[in-house]
Amino acid sequence: MVRYIFSDFALHTSHLKMYYLFDYWSINRKIIFMEQNGKVQFNEQLRERTMNLAAEVRDLLKSKIISSIDRPILQQIIRSSSSVAANYRSATRGRSDAEFYSKLCIVVEECDETKFWLDYLVRLRVLNESETEVLRNEAEQLVRLFASIKRTMKEKIEKNGNA
Repeated sequence: MVRYIFSDFALHTSHLKMYYLFDYWSINRKIIFMEQNGKVQFNEQLRERTMNLAAEVRDLLKSKIISSIDRPILQQIIRSSSSVAANYRSATRGRSDAEFYSKLCIVVEECDETKFWLDYLVRLRVLNESETEVLRNEAEQLVRLFASIKRTMKEKIEKNGNA
């Protein structure tokens, strides 16, 4: 007779007991799927937020009449905001925690740089505070969120000895 260890109990291969064993494993697979599905949804939401940030920065700047001295700044903020989206997308496709962490470091840096350029353009009066308020708040929220994820990943990597 075949016996399976299930928690602290030995189960025999009767139909009823096998059904419970199958049901237990089925439920665990569903829980794992739900956890992975939740992570996928979270990643998709952040991908969308980062893409929106990049698109909204570009949309804000494309209709502005800008002096030639300020054009490099506009090009840089477009590069930094689109880099947030591109690098986060790349991070979520990472093959390891270390690769995810590495890309996430870039995301935090680029997002913070985007926030800097928005603040700088307001200070130079190229943009006004009211038209950038939503974007600056979103950039700040993303910096905080990604920095928090980065800290958690660093702790995980150090705990697992992968650093």
